[in-house]
Amino acid sequence: MPPPNQTKIRSRQRPKIISKLRGNKEIKYKEKALTKASTDYAIKYYLKDLCDKIVVSRQVMKYTITLYEDIANLDEFVFTPTKELLNGCLLLATRKFHAGVPLNIFANVSGFHKKIISRHYEIIKKITNFVPKERTTNDYIVHICSLLSLNEEISSLAISISNNIDEGMLLQTLVPTTVSGCCVFIATIAMTRCNKRDILGDICRAFHLDQNTINKYLKVLQKKIMTLMPANITFVTPFNLI
Repeated sequence: MPPPNQTKIRSRQRPKIISKLRGNKEIKYKEKALTKASTDYAIKYYLKDLCDKIVVSRQVMKYTITLYEDIANLDEFVFTPTKELLNGCLLLATRKFHAGVPLNIFANVSGFHKKIISRHYEIIKKITNFVPKERTTNDYIVHICSLLSLNEEISSLAISISNNIDEGMLLQTLVPTTVSGCCVFIATIAMTRCNKRDILGDICRAFHLDQNTINKYLKVLQKKIMTLMPANITFVTPFNLI
């Protein structure tokens, strides 16, 4: 049996040890919560910056965050870097809400190779059973008119112009965003009095298009512009920018 003095020492030290252990647990819990909060903030900040650069709506951003939270802990993505997975989620979100953002734009803005983003997108698509709808030139027109806050009359006229473009003229470009950008530009200057350079610049920034490419295709459309326009439409702003 131990001496009485040793028993007293142990009884005095025990509460101190317990309180110290409890304190360490509380500190670790607070640090873990703080780390999670900072990580969530970093994710949202990175995603917001990405969405601003590729010009997509807040709805797309919210769906991307929800999708990321649902799949981030799956076995398929255990060793996947957060930013790569976010780009894959964002690409699927843009496809879901028909926001016409080409894959090469994701690659340019995010800094990741398009094969990496595409690989994560395909895995996420398989997990979520997502079936993307094929995007047409008219889908891009509706999207760009929404981004630039253009009214329904301009959108309808742009779609009408797009429908009147024959296959021979379409073969001169393989990018539907270029065709839709030209149609929106023509419809805008036809319906409103505006600065043509500003409108063209806004369209190019919205779709990350090269202005020289747009101008080349506008030259092609200018030759047959009267056959593309409805008979009752006259240009408010003259179509002589080239």
